[in-house]
Order: sequence, then C-alpha cells, then structure tokens
Amino acid sequence: MIHPSSPSEPPPDGQPTTPLPADPTAPLADPTAPPAAYTPPTTAFPPPTTAFPPPTTAFPPPPNAFPPPPAYAAPPPGYPQAPQPYTDPYAGYAPPPPPPATGTNGFAIAALILGILGGGLLGIIFGIVALVQIKKRPQGGRGLAIAGLVISGVWLLVYLVACGFAIASDDGDDKAANSVGSGNNRVSVYNLREGDCVGDLGDKDTVYDVPVVKCSVSHEGEVFGTFELPTGAWPGEDKVYSLADAGCAKRLDSYASGPVDDLEYFPLTPVKSEWPKDRGVTCIATDPSGPRTTSLRD
Repeated sequence: MIHPSSPSEPPPDGQPTTPLPADPTAPLADPTAPPAAYTPPTTAFPPPTTAFPPPTTAFPPPPNAFPPPPAYAAPPPGYPQAPQPYTDPYAGYAPPPPPPATGTNGFAIAALILGILGGGLLGIIFGIVALVQIKKRPQGGRGLAIAGLVISGVWLLVYLVACGFAIASDDGDDKAANSVGSGNNRVSVYNLREGDCVGDLGDKDTVYDVPVVKCSVSHEGEVFGTFELPTGAWPGEDKVYSLADAGCAKRLDSYASGPVDDLEYFPLTPVKSEWPKDRGVTCIATDPSGPRTTSLRD
C-alpha cells in the first residue's frame, strides 16, 4: 500500500509531485486542462463604521533658541598679522631713456635738398619715407624731413597754379585768334595794343570799340603807338589833341619799316568825363589809297 507523502516532507528525489486526492477511487485531474476561471467573492467587506479620532493635543513648542556664539578674543601679542597687498618695488623708478640717435636719416637730408631745389613730388615722397624710418630707428633728421615736406608742398602748389594759368591763357589765346581771324572780335579802345590792325574805323566822332583783325586780312588802320598824357587838371580839348598829335608823330617813324609820307594817322584821345582816370592816347595809321593786307612793319 502506498501512503501519501506528508506536505512537510520533500519527495525523495527533490522533484515536485502532485498530491493524491483523499479519495483513492476519484479520477485524477487532467494536467493539460486549463485552470478554472476565477470567481470573485459574492459578499463585499463592510466599510469601517467608526473613523479614527483626530489628535487632541498639539506637539509642544521647541525649547528656547540656541544662544549666539561668543565673540572671538583678540589674538595674543606677537601673533603674525594678515599679509599686506603686493606693491611693485620698481614703481617709483623712471623708464629707461631712449637709445641715443645713431646719425641723421639720409632720406630726410634728401627731402630737404629736393625741397629747396624745387623737387616737388619727389621731395614729398622722400620726406614721408624719412619720417617712417625715423619712427622705427634711433635716427635724427625729423625736422629736416618736415621742412622738406613743407617746402616741396609749396613748390607743388606753385606748379599746379602755373599750369592752371597756362591752360587758361592758351584757351584765351585760341579764342582770340579765332575771333580776330574772322573779324568778329570787337575790342574796347582802352584795350588796343601796338600792332593791332583795325578792320573798320567807322565814321563816328566818339568810338568805344573797334573790330580787331589779323593784319594779313583787309583792314583800314593799324595801331602804331600808345602812351599817356601828363597828370594834372583837364587841359582842354585843344591842348589834349595837340599833345596827342605830337606824341603820335614821333612814334610813326620808328614804328613803320618803310616811308611814311603817304600815310595818315589820327589819335584816339581821352574825354573830359574820364579825366584824370583815363589819360591814354592810341595812335592809328591809315593808308589813303584804301585798306591794306599787310602790316606797316612788313
């Protein structure tokens, strides 16, 4: 007969076993069958009927606060003090002097020489180079370089002004030559000069301007002299004309290259309203045979 093992005693081989039912005649359970579904209990636990009472006594307050700590006592005599801040031992000493100059810069000397000789732009370039080198090297000559720069700058300004005047003068000469050649250049009698040829003298007693042409172009008169009458009070029209005529007579012989016996002349004299501001006389020669195409000096 086989007796069921006690639940507290392990099987002999240590393997789990299925306990036998109490009824040895009951059929064994199928180990492959799924477990039965869980069935919840039909009766719920009743809720508590009495709540826990709240505490009736609060916690007592803490005892008195801790007293402040006692102050520290002064250090005993001889105790080392705190270290002092660092100070530069060389703070009171002056910086070392710059190295002595080793000579005069050559570009500075050249800049001054070029400035004196009118080097212009080249002197300015040498002066700038000298200042740059002197700043980097222990050399003298800074004053020479600056002087060369200033003088060269003045020369350069003079060159520019002279070029401007030359260009303006050339333009003016070209315009005058073009207008003189065409006979359309009318010039004030105050601006007539010796050697000007007058295209048309007109027939007016008072003349303010006349057409000036080239002497190779047909013209009625030619200016052969200009001068001023003596200063003083207005001498009268007759005296003015007499002085002007005598002055023109002396100048015609020296101006013309050939005989002057067949020539005529007349002076343009100042008027009383312009005296003594205008005391100028202009001498004009004419040829009675008609207009000329050559100058009296040819």
